[in-house]
Amino acid sequence: TILSNKPVSFIEKILIGLNFLSPFDLILGGDSLKERKPNPIGLQLLMKKFSCPAKEVLMIGDSSIDIEAGKNAGVVTCGVTYGLGDPISLRDSKPDYLINNLSRLKLLFNWMKIFFSLLPKGYHSNALSKHPTHWYRLTLKVSKPTIFKNGLQ
Repeated sequence: TILSNKPVSFIEKILIGLNFLSPFDLILGGDSLKERKPNPIGLQLLMKKFSCPAKEVLMIGDSSIDIEAGKNAGVVTCGVTYGLGDPISLRDSKPDYLINNLSRLKLLFNWMKIFFSLLPKGYHSNALSKHPTHWYRLTLKVSKPTIFKNGLQ
């Protein structure tokens, strides 16, 4: 899904132009709800609609507002520096992950899938749903966002 502060019609025009509209089940824009990001209401609505608990959601964004919305909703966050947002304010917003290349996003998805499959059943669900950033820092032993350059750090 897409959650943006831009109007839905603007988002759809871009996706149609890129021939990339079909992968998305739902698009919520700044004109879809009364509140916009960083308010978590849009993300919470999407989680409810698709029956996704916070522990299974990754909020990906190119701005500090996206990261703040994800944190406000209690989900894991990933900042992407190759978007339109300011990379310095994005980094300063302290996302759980920070990547500088679209190919690293696929690596992150694959890594998370493998990582969670190795944990004992139910181990991560309680800890992650309560304190996602704290839990990741304990597990990965990092004190700042993990930055992908030439692999996992």
